[in-house]
Order: sequence, then structure tokens, then C-alpha cells
Amino acid sequence: MKTNRNYWPLGIAAFLIFFFLATIGLVVMSCCQRVDLVTKDYYEDEIRFQKQINTVERTQRLESNATATYDPATQTVVVSLPIHSSAQIIKGQIQMYRPSSADLDENFDLKLDQTGSQVIDASRMRDGLWQVKVSWTAGGEDFYFDKRLVVGGAKS
Repeated sequence: MKTNRNYWPLGIAAFLIFFFLATIGLVVMSCCQRVDLVTKDYYEDEIRFQKQINTVERTQRLESNATATYDPATQTVVVSLPIHSSAQIIKGQIQMYRPSSADLDENFDLKLDQTGSQVIDASRMRDGLWQVKVSWTAGGEDFYFDKRLVVGGAKS
């Protein structure tokens, strides 16, 4: 005598047990994960970030724009800042930031000529993407400007 065995109840039970165990496993795994969405000094970080936003907006309101350009013929980066009066004391920093390698970053003190420009020798810099970050203080107010430049090409 041949009996026809129905495997549907066994399959459904096995699926439900697997689903239950997988759900329990995911819950346990997600509870063990560290999620640090907020820094310890969240309020202070927010104030610093708002100051940075205010500084960038103040820079954008200037009559003339700050610029940074790369000249491949002379292998120099020229940073030009707006100057309102020659008597105005300007102090600041230029950071040449290399996104692909922090070891190549360079910092320069801001030393503008009479036209409000500073020339940086780029012949020692590696070819590729650089970000010029300029922060300065003039007339008791802080300003900030950054620009991405591609350094390289036309080397003799």
C-alpha cells in the first residue's frame, strides 16, 4: 500500500521557523551596533558650523570676489582677495588641501601684495585636484573662501 505524503505543512513550518530565527538574529545584531549620530559637543559644533556659514556669507557679500587660479605656464597658484583700503590690516592663512593625500597638504601665511594677490609656487605640487582654502581677518571680521583647482600640465 502506497501512501501519499503531503509535505506542505512541513515546508510551511520550516519557513516560519527560519523566518523567526532570521528576525531574531537581525534584531540582536542591530541592538549590538553602535550608532553615534551626534558628537559629544553637539551644541558647540553647531555654533562653530553656524559661524562658518556666517563667514562664508560675509565673504560672498564683498564687492569683489576672492579668486584662486592656477597658471600652468609659470606653475603658480595666484590667490586674489578683495581689499577695501591699503590701511586695512589683513591676517590669514592659505591651505593647499590635497583630498587624496593628507601628507601633501601645505599651509602658507597670508602675505598679500599691493593688489591683494599672493603667488604660491606650485612646481613642487603633485599634479591633480587641490582645494585652496583661504581664511582671513580684515577690519575685525572673519572671511573664508575655497576653490578647487587642477594643478598640472604644461611642464617644460
